[in-house]
Amino acid sequence: MPDTPSIPLAQEIVLTRINTDLIDAIVANGFEARFVGGCVRDALLDIKSQDVDIASTAMPDQTVKALKVLDGIKINPFAARYGVIHIKYEGQTFQVSTLREDVKTYGRKADVVFTTSWEKDAKRRDFTVNSIYMARSGEMFDPYDGIGDLKQGRVRFIGDPSLRIQEDYIRILRYFRFWGKLSAQRPEPSVIEAIIKHEEGLKALPIDIVKSEIRKIKKLSNGTQVLSIMRELTPGLLELNVWQSQP
Repeated sequence: MPDTPSIPLAQEIVLTRINTDLIDAIVANGFEARFVGGCVRDALLDIKSQDVDIASTAMPDQTVKALKVLDGIKINPFAARYGVIHIKYEGQTFQVSTLREDVKTYGRKADVVFTTSWEKDAKRRDFTVNSIYMARSGEMFDPYDGIGDLKQGRVRFIGDPSLRIQEDYIRILRYFRFWGKLSAQRPEPSVIEAIIKHEEGLKALPIDIVKSEIRKIKKLSNGTQVLSIMRELTPGLLELNVWQSQP
């Protein structure tokens, strides 16, 4: 089971000068910005993430304009139409995303609209532990009690597991990866039922995306245990041909 989440420790890890440079630049232009996702989740468990995600009310072009004032920053806007700007700054990798709301999903891709609602942005994320936001002040915005789930060693979908999996089938493997990394409990029956129901959806995904998730599972310190649980609870999942060429 992971160590007990610590908000003061997370603030110390996340609110570094390099990280807050980006937040400050965006806020200075009249927008809101918060750290989100893995960097906050991991920091709560005394882990420093290699990549830092920032969510903002700024549109992509406004984000680019705001960040250009930082010396030495490298901005890659290739995914700007999806609301995402990739950043390199002082040796650190960042992803700055405009708040989004899913309008329609296609099993991996989605039609999105930009929003200024933090609640709507949180709702589109996969698990409660990935929908924890940290403001520049260190204040937490945790609409789905992700911190509580971290304390309980629980990986929980936001909303109906079946619906969330149909939105993006890679969440089947992401569930087991995060379960192996964070959970102190057996997978919930409702989640396993949803995974078994939709496991064939993995076949429709680009094989490289599937392989990447499989490798991440196998690299976990308890990867063998995770695979054993998958074999026990979702035997059909491991029989899919997406596994056959894995090292």
